[in-house]
Parts: sequence; C-alpha cells; structure tokens
Amino acid sequence: MNPSIPPLYRWLLVVFVALVVSSRASARQDVRLDDGWLFKSGDVTNGWESSVDTQEWQAVSLPHSWGWAEAHLGKKYYRGPGWYRCSLKAVPQADQRYFCGLRQPVKWPTYT
Repeated sequence: MNPSIPPLYRWLLVVFVALVVSSRASARQDVRLDDGWLFKSGDVTNGWESSVDTQEWQAVSLPHSWGWAEAHLGKKYYRGPGWYRCSLKAVPQADQRYFCGLRQPVKWPTYT
C-alpha cells in the first residue's frame, strides 16, 4: 500500500473492495444436476441431436455406473460406449457467466 494514503482512506478502500468481492460471491448460484438424466448403453447415431428419440432410454440419477450390479455378482457386464442426456432450462443472461463442472473423466465427441 502507498504510505502517502491516509489510514482512513486505506481502511475505506479495504472495506469497499471487501463489499465488491462479497457481492460478487453472493450473486453466484449453484445448481446440482444429479437428477433428470437419461442413459442409453451402446453407440447412438447422432446422439447429440435434440431430435434423438429417447423413449427407450433409462432414467438415472448421478453418479451412475452401468454394469455395476452385474460386476458385483461376478457376471459379464457391458463395456463400451454409453450416452447420457440431460435437458437444462436456462435463459442466458448477458451479464452472467455459466460453467458446467464434471467430477469424472469424460471423453467429449469431436464435431467436424
């Protein structure tokens, strides 16, 4: 800090910065996305398209592991691609930032 700034102004500056930081922190909204997922084992042609028929997909919540029950019974279980879908209803705001975080390794498809 610049020593030429009077102590009162330094204190006011610290309070102002703390208020700005806390107001930004309190404006954050976290939304859990554990429920409302659909799952389909196997590869799905154009699975990223919103028009894909999901009537035969399994409703799941996260975390989800396909083949878990079979594996614990010592049975052969499916190992291969699988698709998860979840619909989000959000209206983008110009002054908002959005972040979707995942806590598991994910291989995202590459669109060319």
